[in-house]
Amino acid sequence: MKRPHLPASRPEVDAHLAMDLLAEPLEPGALAAAAPLVESMAGAPAAEAAIVRAAYDSARGEQASARAALASADPAAAPPGFRLLALEARARLAQDAAAREEVRTAARALPRDALGEQDAARLDALLAPER
Repeated sequence: MKRPHLPASRPEVDAHLAMDLLAEPLEPGALAAAAPLVESMAGAPAAEAAIVRAAYDSARGEQASARAALASADPAAAPPGFRLLALEARARLAQDAAAREEVRTAARALPRDALGEQDAARLDALLAPER
């Protein structure tokens, strides 16, 4: 049995809490609640911090900084929940059908069995065809 990924430091705890707040669908007040956590992530694993920053910036409409954060992230080095958050950030930044299809293709590669029930529902939302 594989152990779940647990944060090892306060900054990593903040990254995990911010990840939960920034997960789709965004709840009212989520960005305000995530702001101090995003600012206190110095020292968290680089991939986790970059993905949270990308999700935060993309949700705020700051596309350039979100793209830069995603470019600096190595999602493969992050736990599955963070990889899912990175895909949600990419989906928010997708400007055309081809970019959205790239997100769906990447989402298909995410191991569903590594996700909890809520995360699996988020994955399904990413995989849904465009309307």
